[in-house]
Amino acid sequence: MSPVMFSSKFLNPPNSSSNFGIFQLKTEQQESKFKEINWVLNVDRSGSMQDMCPDGKTKMEHTHHTLKNMVDYFIKLNRDHPTIKQYITIIAFDHEAIILCDCLEITESAAGTIATILDTLEPRGATNIGDALSLADEHIRCIIEKYPADDADINVRQISHLFMSDGNITQGIQDIDILKAKCYDRRRAAAYNITNTFIGFGTHHDANLMRKLGDIPKGAYYFVESLENAGMVYGEILYKSLYEYIQNLRIRVDNGDIYNYETNTWGKILTVDAVSSGQTRTWHIRTISADEPASASAASASASAASASAASASAAQDAESSEMIQLPVTIVVAYKLLSENHITSKEVHPDYPPDGEIDSSVEKYMWRQRTQEIMSEVNEFINKPKSPPDPAQLYPGAGGNIFVKPTFRHNGIATADKYLTEEHEILDMAKSGEWILVSNMLDKMPHLINCLPPPRRYGLIHHAVHQQNVKALETIMNRGADADMVTSDGETAQQIIEKSTSRIIRTAMIELLNYIIPVKTTRTTNKEFEQHLNEFMLEMKDYMEEKNLIDDVFMNNLCDDIYVCTKSLSASKNLGNMYLNTRSASQGNERAYNIGNFRDLDAGSKPVDAAFRGLSQHTQQHTTQTPYAPPRAATLMRAVSCRR
Repeated sequence: MSPVMFSSKFLNPPNSSSNFGIFQLKTEQQESKFKEINWVLNVDRSGSMQDMCPDGKTKMEHTHHTLKNMVDYFIKLNRDHPTIKQYITIIAFDHEAIILCDCLEITESAAGTIATILDTLEPRGATNIGDALSLADEHIRCIIEKYPADDADINVRQISHLFMSDGNITQGIQDIDILKAKCYDRRRAAAYNITNTFIGFGTHHDANLMRKLGDIPKGAYYFVESLENAGMVYGEILYKSLYEYIQNLRIRVDNGDIYNYETNTWGKILTVDAVSSGQTRTWHIRTISADEPASASAASASASAASASAASASAAQDAESSEMIQLPVTIVVAYKLLSENHITSKEVHPDYPPDGEIDSSVEKYMWRQRTQEIMSEVNEFINKPKSPPDPAQLYPGAGGNIFVKPTFRHNGIATADKYLTEEHEILDMAKSGEWILVSNMLDKMPHLINCLPPPRRYGLIHHAVHQQNVKALETIMNRGADADMVTSDGETAQQIIEKSTSRIIRTAMIELLNYIIPVKTTRTTNKEFEQHLNEFMLEMKDYMEEKNLIDDVFMNNLCDDIYVCTKSLSASKNLGNMYLNTRSASQGNERAYNIGNFRDLDAGSKPVDAAFRGLSQHTQQHTTQTPYAPPRAATLMRAVSCRR
């Protein structure tokens, strides 16, 4: 049996006009394929780390406990697998960053030395994240310089950078783009196995900063809602680093679509940086009829399947339609195993239930799909910029005077609108190929996605296709770029693409233009969202009762996601983002750990209206281990979190 297995199946029979299905990858648990692992621990020791937790211990005491458990596990790994060389570097930062431990080889005899070093971590000073990231970047460069350019073992060497902080920047560099650049070097990332994980302790850290720092290839952001659970989070991170197995996974769906939870879009292609051995990953796919609007969501594609009886009736009706033709779906997957240098490609053909029936094992994932769409909608809503108030309301004594807007100049172009200046700025970035900076600016100003101020010739989409940058095109299409937008001289993006000399690039870009389909948000107020969330929760719980799934961990996990959506609506933006983004990432990436302690979210948000009984009567599960956790990941999580 192959250590990597793929399968796919649909909810309804093949003749259904619209269908919902899943594509699944299963990997057998393997021993670590790495020959060398460098652990770079970047630890916040600023003054706030002396704050008390509810259990009477300080944040720093919890950090000591978790780090020592991690080292214990490293030593056990060394004992069980002596062929894996492990090195540890410990960086401590407050108002400055220093290396306490520099590439020390992890052995039984080094245990006492490492423990003594960890005991020197004492809270003090301010929080200078820029210095900490700069020092880590320099240190990683030094590690890489030890490897010869023709190193045959480069694929089986891992550098794992774990950055942890409990607060906001109080000193040093504040600009997120500059900080992010310290964490990711495109050429270095292409040549070496480097992971960057950013862990936010407690509810006072800057969630937006940590999330954006983790939004890089092989990057991740974790939120530790209670320090008592920190070991569970670190256990999962260690598991992902140690047992990385599949790299550069690319999934293409012919005659169907695949869902991207990060952008809440359907498209033809999805890429995944890495998958660990022992994991099972499940992605959602769909087909829609030729006469159905392209912007339809998965919910519309499977709305008739909200219950088994309704779906069965729908499938029967579809089967009776003699005129219906549905092209067969084929899933083409390509990937590289960590210890191999070649790309493996496979074709997967989905299974379907018989006419008049549904596949009940797929039905649960339809609820996951709808939950993910809702989480994305709520996230977009709570982060939507507020409209600027009327100046007359801002200055009651101004007597209705109209103030002249300041004039800005950009490359000699005079303008009376700062937004026009921002349009030129982002187009300059795109023209220069600085697409990471473009993405960062779109995070703050998504309305610039289709800007084309005179006398500019190209918008963002035109620059992407002109540069033949498939990844940039995918990114801006996922953000809502208009595929039909024309240049100032009337040329479409597709016309520019057709000039490409590479058939492969030309085909890939045309696919993106035609098949990236955003899911639209229609609700505009808190009350509308609460009403919708309540109705969805009631509908989902009715389904659970009907199918005898009241105690099902998978379904209850989805119910908790909807509860977090509701509370995030009335919480502060930072607090809501912490919980909602973490729950969404856990669901979308099928993480082993999930936040289950909602104490701070409940305290920082309004009580749920009793009239919304689906929400107000929901009992949270408070579980930190998800149904997606591989057995070895669960074991490692317990080992790192165990009490001494």
